[in-house]
Amino acid sequence: MTAHLEIVSALNEQVAELERKYNKLAERIREIALDIAPDYPRIGDVEPWEHLYAIESSYTGTDAANGDLYKLITMMQEKLGWTSLEVVEFWEQSKAAVVAEEKGE
Repeated sequence: MTAHLEIVSALNEQVAELERKYNKLAERIREIALDIAPDYPRIGDVEPWEHLYAIESSYTGTDAANGDLYKLITMMQEKLGWTSLEVVEFWEQSKAAVVAEEKGE
């Protein structure tokens, strides 16, 4: 009977260790989701798999936006004959102008 209790005790310790690791991992996933996808509905109150979905959705959206930006840069280069550097400089100047306008400068 003692051997049985020792086995049960060892298994309980293993389960407790796995739960600690799971909770640590789940909390880290939650932190990343809150950082990456703060606009996801109820992001602070969802299950870890939903946090992963929010992270994935955010990545997918960013990837799609990058693709659209690449198309825009290519189009500007072709239509206007601009280099990549000229497109980036135009973008930065436009962004600075919008920020200044928002600040009332």
